[in-house]
Amino acid sequence: MSDHLFPWDASPQAWQAEDRVDPYLRVALAMALADHDVTLAGMTLTFELLPGQSIHALADALAANDRVRSHWQGEHAVFGTAWLTLATAQCWAQQGPPACLARFEVGMPWRDQREDRAQPLAAPAPSHPPRLHRIPSTADTLWVVMDHGCPFAHPALRRGDGQTSVLHLWDQGPHPELGEAAHQPLPWGYGAELNRAEMTRWLQAVDGDEAACYARLGYHALQRRAVHGAHVLGQIQVKAGEDLVFIQLPRAQLQTLSRTALAPAVLDGALYALSVAAPGSRVIVNLSLEAYDGPHDALSLWSCALQALVWHARQAHGVEWTWVIAAGNAASLKVNATITLQPDVQQTLIWRVPPASEHVAWLELWWPEAMGTLSFGLTPPGHTEVTWMDAGRLSTWPSRLHPVCWVAYPNAVTPSGRCLLVRLAPTATGSGQAVVAPAGDWTLHLQGEAAGTVRAYLARVWQGLGGQPRGRQGQLWPLEPSPDALGQGLQRPEEPPRAGSLNGLASDVEGVVVAQAMRWQSGHLVETAYSGRGPARAVSAHLCEASVLLHGLRGWGALGGQSVRMNGTSVAAPQAARALAWARGRAPP
Repeated sequence: MSDHLFPWDASPQAWQAEDRVDPYLRVALAMALADHDVTLAGMTLTFELLPGQSIHALADALAANDRVRSHWQGEHAVFGTAWLTLATAQCWAQQGPPACLARFEVGMPWRDQREDRAQPLAAPAPSHPPRLHRIPSTADTLWVVMDHGCPFAHPALRRGDGQTSVLHLWDQGPHPELGEAAHQPLPWGYGAELNRAEMTRWLQAVDGDEAACYARLGYHALQRRAVHGAHVLGQIQVKAGEDLVFIQLPRAQLQTLSRTALAPAVLDGALYALSVAAPGSRVIVNLSLEAYDGPHDALSLWSCALQALVWHARQAHGVEWTWVIAAGNAASLKVNATITLQPDVQQTLIWRVPPASEHVAWLELWWPEAMGTLSFGLTPPGHTEVTWMDAGRLSTWPSRLHPVCWVAYPNAVTPSGRCLLVRLAPTATGSGQAVVAPAGDWTLHLQGEAAGTVRAYLARVWQGLGGQPRGRQGQLWPLEPSPDALGQGLQRPEEPPRAGSLNGLASDVEGVVVAQAMRWQSGHLVETAYSGRGPARAVSAHLCEASVLLHGLRGWGALGGQSVRMNGTSVAAPQAARALAWARGRAPP
């Protein structure tokens, strides 16, 4: 092995094996939250309590300004979401979380680096009167769509009595777009909601004019013709006698594209929908979102929380709950890799970081507990020496004062095994920040005493508003060992779609259906090259490209007279959801 190359700066505080602090929180606090849009001086989290612990134990351990937002009893433990002040988060990082917690993950959205740093990150949210009770659904099928942009005034969503099929619309953003007459839903205490009667009154006030309705409401999510949420609803085709709850996820979380950032909002939305579901009904939740990060297994906090909610809905509410989640479009993007290690044999992985990216980049490594502690080293672009990282440390390169790269290597073992995080600064600056990472090939070196498989995942990078190329996605290129020629073995660009590229939100647990994308080829339906591959309990393959010449499927635009084409597994998911409703006895059109 090569000697240590200075000046790597290692944190003097080692993480112990029993440490239960989310490593992302440790990195965020060490960076003074420079990467994050932390609104209202706090952060959200997803948690799991130890078996036998009640939610009261956590509530008693929280400070006065902290609060539990949602909680539900799973088969083995209580899960939920909470809001912490920054002071409490710092206390947990220094002293450890409450003893009743088994694990937790913070959900901090990334901050747009072009924002004016002179402006406060936490602007006061508009005041909406609180509302505790909601109109319950009486429908046998309740659709729940979690997306952005709900065309509740669309002609196809209007019932025979002139009302909308949307029973409730909850805008979770810090600045809701639902007008001053909207209410803040309790017990969650953020965002704003409209019920069916309120949406119908807005529509009747403009004599059914959709565009005028949205304009008076200030609903900016529907100002463009192509709206993701509208296209998804057009594929579901809500029928007479069915109800719909739309959860408009916060824009910051959607732009972060991280599993941990999305989790609290998605899970809060699920409990919101469950609170209005009729006993004995079937709830079908469409999640046409994608993240690359996470352990991608059934033991992650996200997967266990999903499964616990399915169990809770059935046991406590008599509701049949199904998650329909897109398989993702990452199979050909080279954002995941698998490295097979042999005892005491060094393996390498290339992380190709593109230039002109204004977004921070994250890499996660996961491996089984049985492999023990791995030796991990990095070679930045333009360097030849290997710098080896110590386990249980938070390290920076080239220094703490100029942190281009952070490496978080916890000693703790999670239910999904061991993990290691690497954070790189942007390779370009749009706001004058001083720290910029070199673009090019960062070489990762791995070695262990036991044989096993290491899984690598890149976090998804947000391109920018309107598709502007402000963020650029990196790639992972495994180097296969070659005894004949050093440096050979880089996998060819035309390699087949990679296994293990399934959406990080998809899970191999009960109650989750994963929707893959299909296309026509020589008169037959075949899986698209981009549709994520990986283990899944129930895979539902659906058409998302009906023509060789016209890519994508036609669907709704923001207004009734508009249509747009969209492809990807985001389109396959609502088709899979619709097929589930058919399978319950409703004939397809």
